[in-house]
Amino acid sequence: MNNRSTLRVSSTTSVKKLASAIILALGNSPQIEVTAIGASAVNAAVKGIASANGLAAMSNCVLKTTPFFKIVCLDNVVKQGDEGEERTAIVFLVMKEEV
Repeated sequence: MNNRSTLRVSSTTSVKKLASAIILALGNSPQIEVTAIGASAVNAAVKGIASANGLAAMSNCVLKTTPFFKIVCLDNVVKQGDEGEERTAIVFLVMKEEV
């Protein structure tokens, strides 16, 4: 198991708040994961990472991002013994580097 911070993004996530959360999380951890399920959530995630890169540039840093897919289990269990629904998420591994 990794010890990276994970930010989950939905289609209704505010891009400005996500960008701020990314910068804050990168202050506490060398790399974070931004996870999104669905096209609108991926769009919000990409915009949030791009905005966070602009914020990082003000402190002479740049964000490096590596996308990958991950199977996630949704925790919408109805009864004991039921398994959660599996979905494919896109995960962006984000790291901050000084320029």
